Amino acid sequence: MRGTLARFLAVSLTMAVAGLSVQGAALADVIHDESIDGDLSSDNLNPTFLNAAFENNEVIGSTIPTPIDRDFFTITVDPGFELTAILFQLYDTTEDQSFFAVQEGSQVSDLNDPSMLLGTALIGGNPGNQQGDDVLDDLGNAFLGGTGFTGPLGEGTYTFWFQETAANVNYEFNFVVNQIPEPGSLALLGAGAVGLVLRRRR
Repeated sequence: MRGTLARFLAVSLTMAVAGLSVQGAALADVIHDESIDGDLSSDNLNPTFLNAAFENNEVIGSTIPTPIDRDFFTITVDPGFELTAILFQLYDTTEDQSFFAVQEGSQVSDLNDPSMLLGTALIGGNPGNQQGDDVLDDLGNAFLGGTGFTGPLGEGTYTFWFQETAANVNYEFNFVVNQIPEPGSLALLGAGAVGLVLRRRR
């Protein structure tokens, strides 16, 4: 019975979190669209600052290889929240992968020193980092250098860097920011699940 109850609680928590994610998807907010808001900064020391909100934050942009157009933008995660996913919603190009990186703080301090970065990835070409995938974990793997990280990014300021040197790219990211559940909320959810089990047994 204990094993069954534990599995039921785990499933209930997963379903609750999934429900919040689905609800957030319906409330997606475009925080920057280059076709409307202008070009994202190409200056790594002065990135475009974007106001991230709760749930979904879409960034729509494009880059060209000649002259090289790097995109740098900064997002702040408020206290009590965390960046739980970066959904790669659009990747329109003739290439099969592009460079994506993140550094903690309000700039990318050195384009030639990957050790300064928090995470790096080539995205777009392989299962798990293609259009429609969550690429936050790929950044955490720090494939091309960086300190690396595991799981969501907590409160703080983060600067993202996207570029492609071989072809034009139209891209779209959705930065999913969720509130960190308070221990009391999780306990309440667990108590509700236990009550449901007991009612079923009766």
